[in-house]
Amino acid sequence: MSDITERKLAQARAARSDKLRALGELAAGVAHNLNNSLTVIQGRAQLLLMRSNGDAGNKKSLEVITQAVGDCSQTLRRLLDFSRRDATRHAMPLDLSELITSSVEIARPKWQASSAERTGTIEVRIDAKPAFALGDSAELREVVLNLIFNAVDAMPQGGTIDAGTRVEGKTARFWIADTGTGMPAEVIARIFEPFYTTKGERGTGLGLSASHGIIEQHSGDINVISEPGKGTRFEVILPLHETTSATVAIPVAQPGARRSARVLVVEDEQNVRLLLNDAFRAEGHDVTEATTGAEALKHLDKSKFDLMVCDLGLPELSGLHVARWVKEFRPDLPVIIATGYAEMIAEEDYQNARIDDVIRKPYALAYVLSRANALLAAHPASREM
Repeated sequence: MSDITERKLAQARAARSDKLRALGELAAGVAHNLNNSLTVIQGRAQLLLMRSNGDAGNKKSLEVITQAVGDCSQTLRRLLDFSRRDATRHAMPLDLSELITSSVEIARPKWQASSAERTGTIEVRIDAKPAFALGDSAELREVVLNLIFNAVDAMPQGGTIDAGTRVEGKTARFWIADTGTGMPAEVIARIFEPFYTTKGERGTGLGLSASHGIIEQHSGDINVISEPGKGTRFEVILPLHETTSATVAIPVAQPGARRSARVLVVEDEQNVRLLLNDAFRAEGHDVTEATTGAEALKHLDKSKFDLMVCDLGLPELSGLHVARWVKEFRPDLPVIIATGYAEMIAEEDYQNARIDDVIRKPYALAYVLSRANALLAAHPASREM
C-alpha cells in the first residue's frame, strides 16, 4: 500500500494551473479585439461631443455612450488584472493628492447621472496633502475609482464621501470613506475574494479583488473599517517615495503656444487609425499613417516627425521593435505606446526602447491629445526643421 494523496493533489493543482493559463491566453486575445472596438466607439462619440453645437439631447446620449464604454473597459481590465497579478508594471513617481482630486472629478458624472435613483444628494469632501508614491497611475486610479463607485452604491439615500491623502512615517496613504450602509464582519472577511459581491446582478465581484491585487503589486496594503449603519472607510497604504513636486511635474502646452506638429500614427486596426488621424488633424497637426512596423520604419527613415503614437501588437515588426529603432536612430523623437497590452511591456523595454508614455486601450481621445501636447511642449527641439 502507498499513499498517493499528495500526488493526486499535485496533479489537480497542475491541471488547474494549465486551465487558468489557457483562460488567460483566451482572455488576452478577446481583450485585444474588444479594446480596439471600444476605443473606436468611445473615440467617435467623443469627437461628436467636441463638434456638438448645443444640442442637449444628442450631447446627453453621447455622454451615456462614453460612460457605458468606460464601464465595459473597467470590467474587462479588472478581469485581466486579476488573472495577471505577476505582470511587470512600469512604476513612476506620482502625487496621490493629484490622483485623488482628479479621480473624484472623473467619477462625479457617474453619481450625478444616477441622482434620480437616490432620495438624497452626495457631498464630497477632500483633504488632499502632497504624498508621493511609486506606481502605475492608471492602475492606482482604477483602485480609487472603484472605491468611489462602491461608496456611491452604498449610499442609496445620499450621504457624504470623505477622500484624502497623507504621509505617515515611511508610508503614503489615501482613503475613501462613506456614510453609507456599512458591512458586517462576515462580509468584510470576504470582500477581496474574486466574484464575491453583495450587489446581486449589478456587481461582478471583481472590483475589490483586482484592486487588492494591484495594491499588493505596489507593495502596499488596504485597511477596511466598517459597521452596519455607520459607513465604511478604505485606506490604502503604499511605500513613501521621497521626491519633490518638480520631479514629477507634467509639462502642459499653453493653448496660445501650440503649433502644428508632424505626427506618425502606427496602428494596424483601420478604425482606430482613422480615429487618431481625425483627432490629431482636428487639433491642427499633420498626420502620417502606417499599418505595420516595417512601414513605420520606412516613414521614419525618409521623413522627420515630432511625435509617434504606436500600437504594441503590429504585423511584421512589433511596436517595441519600432521604439528600439527610434531610440538608436531618432533619439529625440517622443514616443507614445497606445495598447491594450500595457502589462506586457517589461522594465528592460523602457531602457532599450524610446517610450515616453504608455496609454491603455480603450482610451479617451482628450487624454491622448493632452498627453501628446504635453510631450510636444516638453520637446520643442524636435519640432525644428
